[in-house]
Amino acid sequence: MMMVLQKLFNHHANTTGAKGQGSPLPKGAGTYGVLASGAPDQQQQQQSVLAGKPLFNAALPTPASAVPYVAGTELPEAAAFPSSPPPSEAYTDNLPPASQLGKGGFANKASSSPPLALNSFEDIEALLYRINHLPLWVKQVFYTGLRDDLEHFMTSKTLVNLKSEHLPQLWEPHFLEAGAYALTTSKIQNTPALKALLESAHRKEKVLKLCSDKAWSLEQACQGLCMAMENQWIEQPAEPQLLAAVRYMGNRTRLGEYLVEIGRLDKEHLDQALQTQQYMQSALGETMGLGDILIRLQLIGQAEAEAILFLKHESKKPYKAR
Repeated sequence: MMMVLQKLFNHHANTTGAKGQGSPLPKGAGTYGVLASGAPDQQQQQQSVLAGKPLFNAALPTPASAVPYVAGTELPEAAAFPSSPPPSEAYTDNLPPASQLGKGGFANKASSSPPLALNSFEDIEALLYRINHLPLWVKQVFYTGLRDDLEHFMTSKTLVNLKSEHLPQLWEPHFLEAGAYALTTSKIQNTPALKALLESAHRKEKVLKLCSDKAWSLEQACQGLCMAMENQWIEQPAEPQLLAAVRYMGNRTRLGEYLVEIGRLDKEHLDQALQTQQYMQSALGETMGLGDILIRLQLIGQAEAEAILFLKHESKKPYKAR
């Protein structure tokens, strides 16, 4: 597990330790997230989200000497950031009763220690730093606990092939000259979301830190990153699977296109599935999602399709300390 953790984050030897102990999340918890309160610019972003307005909808400035603005890159209403759900659908992933804890060899007893507060990216790094210095036999406990939880939502093959360089949340976008100019314009300075994203890229920070600092969801961050790439404010990642994930989480591509971009599906097979979907709709009057079509045609396994769609759903939840 330590090799995995070291790949996920670049630790500093002087990082301070995290406080307390954590508790596992319950299986199948919650739906959409609710933004937490915070700093003034964060509150402004939250009010924009709650009002159903996209964070990244400003007119985008471009200098005459810089790369021309790509027309049509404003987020359409359909791709606007998700607004807060009704109270009945609020993100409520409360911990299960103590009697339900303790599976997999853990004691069936609620911890008397205060819950671990992962309020920031630095808290996560501190936690990983502490795990790094535990004996191997203790690390095995963390590894098996996380593995058993993730296997509820991801296939074993997906977990084996999971690489840190494929994860948008661990990407450090490369800032370009056009982005530096954009930061000097009044439009960007008066648009907190764009300003925060470009400043984070300028500081060479991971996307996860941006999400934790601003209480953004991964979907929100990826939408802004897509806009920044389209205007060449940041450089596209060289890793194809990372670029595909950012575009998919940012609502620039749909399931079939994403599967083609990561090499999981051939273009011919996607066309076949789309034709089948169209035929079932026009001739049989049956509406079926592309994922179900791909499963019926045995082009993708049900567990794999469900894992991808579930991750897309989870990406809509903002970073929220527990």
